[in-house]
Amino acid sequence: MDLEELDIFVPGRLCLIGEHSDWASNYKKVNKEINDGFAITILLNDGISAKVRKSNKIIVNFLNQKNIEKKCTLQEINKTIKENNFWKYIFGAIKYMVKTYKVSGIDIYIKDVTLPMKKGLGSSAAISLLVVKSYNKLYDLGLSEEKEIEAAYHGEVGIGSKCGKLDQISKINEQVKLLHFDNNNGKEKLTTEKIDIKDDIFMVYVDLKGSKDTVKILDDLNKCYPYYKNESEKKVHEFLGKKNEEMVFKARKYIQDGEIKKLGKLLTDYQNLFDEYLIPHSTELIAPLLHKLLNDKVVKKLTYGGKGCGSGGDGSAQFIAKDENCQKDLIKYLTEQLELDARNLIVKSF
Repeated sequence: MDLEELDIFVPGRLCLIGEHSDWASNYKKVNKEINDGFAITILLNDGISAKVRKSNKIIVNFLNQKNIEKKCTLQEINKTIKENNFWKYIFGAIKYMVKTYKVSGIDIYIKDVTLPMKKGLGSSAAISLLVVKSYNKLYDLGLSEEKEIEAAYHGEVGIGSKCGKLDQISKINEQVKLLHFDNNNGKEKLTTEKIDIKDDIFMVYVDLKGSKDTVKILDDLNKCYPYYKNESEKKVHEFLGKKNEEMVFKARKYIQDGEIKKLGKLLTDYQNLFDEYLIPHSTELIAPLLHKLLNDKVVKKLTYGGKGCGSGGDGSAQFIAKDENCQKDLIKYLTEQLELDARNLIVKSF
């Protein structure tokens, strides 16, 4: 039984709208004036696949990263976490599972990664969640999806990330969801609502081939909480609070009513407010590559609107194409003319 090998897949996610409101709402425990968080996420076909099995030590292999291998004993986890690279997300989740559920080691063979890494598409959360799901199945822990989300979240927080729970959404049969981060009475509560889709939405997401420092972005913006110290920080609270809530619920209505043109414009408006309110607090959000693409004449002609992905910065961008043909033309333009990695995403009506 110890040699049982399982296949695990965790998809990435695209945050359509509502980034940063998840962790910001956590401060409601201290400051009651802070708003609940709201966001809409879309699951991707891209993700991370692995073969996993029990072990008395920890072995992690990245097949598609030139067979990179990392080994350590259970006692060496903290040393590995201190290495400032992608390994820390894996070993942060392993440490949480070992400590919390008194389990042993694991052998993880990551065989395929189709999700762009560190590009605002939930890659760090996907790898953390993959670790948690692997432990849950291998050691028969019986954890619910909510408990898996909680474990992946605490694993990431444990390595010093100031993230929220937005990224750990993983229920594959619910492609588009409204998330509500409720922190009333000092208790964190995440509720989700499946959104009905009236008309197909033809989207494109693209790797900008730039770089972003998510940890710095989160550190910078968290400095505005729990209480704002000036007018500029007050605007951060307003944007991630009431303004965000209003725009997220507009987006839900546009999706339900099939008003895709309005949805595209809303994403552009959201990005403009994001820039106005948040850029003054983190230079990482200036994102020249992102803004150059958002203002590209060909892109504008083929889309109803677009915005950045995830925490912001020059990681990825997302667009709502005017129709399926425009989606194809946009991908062709981005890949052939601009030499970027662009992928289609069709949110199907039902």
